[in-house]
Amino acid sequence: CIDACDQVMDRVGLPRGLVRYSSEDALATGRQHWLRPRIIAYPLLIAIVGGLFGFVLAGRTPAEITFLRNRNGTYRLLESGAVMNLVQIKVVNRTGDAREFEVEAEGIEWSSADLPLAIAPRGSAVATLHVSLARDRFSEGRANVVFRVTDDAGFSGEYTHPVLGPLFAGDAGAAKAVP
Repeated sequence: CIDACDQVMDRVGLPRGLVRYSSEDALATGRQHWLRPRIIAYPLLIAIVGGLFGFVLAGRTPAEITFLRNRNGTYRLLESGAVMNLVQIKVVNRTGDAREFEVEAEGIEWSSADLPLAIAPRGSAVATLHVSLARDRFSEGRANVVFRVTDDAGFSGEYTHPVLGPLFAGDAGAAKAVP
């Protein structure tokens, strides 16, 4: 409509701009304000949201590590006096490349038939670890175990996971234990 009106105004010899984008203030005063709060606020808001998105994307790790609950009971007492737990670790490969993940735990006895985990791009796998801890590692029925997860491309992360055990006679909370 604006272009058509300007063409008609040119043919009849009248000034252009009868139909145009404008405000009442600009028509009354003849001045247009290009620097308005919205002109500044909208690009600034888009830049902030884009920057936050980029920051979150750049800080994303190549793997997601989750400890799953064991559905087969919490722990077992071994004949040696140690406490054995099953710990399940779910590893999600967030990259576009196939990777091989390894799990390590220092200072404890552990074993797993599931390691290393070969995971396809954007895939996941679960490893079950048999973890044995000495009785003196437990305090109030819990012991923290530090697991290190690494892959063949340089990813490395340490994760602390509590394992459950019985309340022993020397524990402060032993009075709460039910035989």
